[in-house]
Amino acid sequence: MDRALELFWRNGYAPTSTRDLATALGISQSSLCNAVGSKAELLRTAMDRYEAAVDAQVVTPLLEADEGVGVLWMLFDALRRWVADDGRRGCTEAGMTWSGSGWAMPQAQAGT
Repeated sequence: MDRALELFWRNGYAPTSTRDLATALGISQSSLCNAVGSKAELLRTAMDRYEAAVDAQVVTPLLEADEGVGVLWMLFDALRRWVADDGRRGCTEAGMTWSGSGWAMPQAQAGT
């Protein structure tokens, strides 16, 4: 799932083909379709996983903290570590759903 997420993030949703995804995952296109159903479903699953990781590593610790200014420092530190850990620059959701022709998320939501 992480490889698929990286590919969507790097290339955008629309330009990333099922062939690209299958190659990155080391499986056939038919296996990909059998496993996830569609490119849109793979994006939704990858985003769910990504958002769960952000919640666990960034949001939950902030919600559990009981300090004022310390919470802000925790936020900045968590974001710094998050970006450093995966080498990404910018918003993953925006980066992977943008294509040269505009936002691709409606395509993913529609299943195209």
